[in-house]
Amino acid sequence: MRAPVLKIRKKVLEVQGQMRPCVQVQAIVDDEVRALLKENFSSVIIFKRTMFAAGMPEGATKPEPALAPLLMSFLKREDCPELSVKSILSGQLYQAKDPWEVLCFEWIGKYAFDALILMMVCATEMGTETEYAPCGHGSLCDDDVNTKPVEDVADLTEAA
Repeated sequence: MRAPVLKIRKKVLEVQGQMRPCVQVQAIVDDEVRALLKENFSSVIIFKRTMFAAGMPEGATKPEPALAPLLMSFLKREDCPELSVKSILSGQLYQAKDPWEVLCFEWIGKYAFDALILMMVCATEMGTETEYAPCGHGSLCDDDVNTKPVEDVADLTEAA
């Protein structure tokens, strides 16, 4: 299986008689995974502008300082595009008004690609079973744990 990549294509195109900067983002993934995603999860939204209504989520890749205020403004606009599994696999094109919008959409594409990767991991695990044990709590299973059974539960409730 080859590693997934995000192709970002930028070009100035003539659109309705005007030259406009355009950007396209397209996820290139293994054919088997692509088929699995398209068949079962194509309509899932992986980027939605409303996720950023309260600001940048914790853990999100921070935009360049010059882009940050423009990106936050772009994310609040009604015409900010959403990306679905289907659109990023097919290649979503955005016709921008200026180079700043190209950079904003490129950032959105990268964020959506990160979400797609996480979804791919989940999708490929369908039909499997996973056991989870929380980190740092192995002492629950240790034989030499220094706890003793409570003799009288009533004493505990009266002390509270």
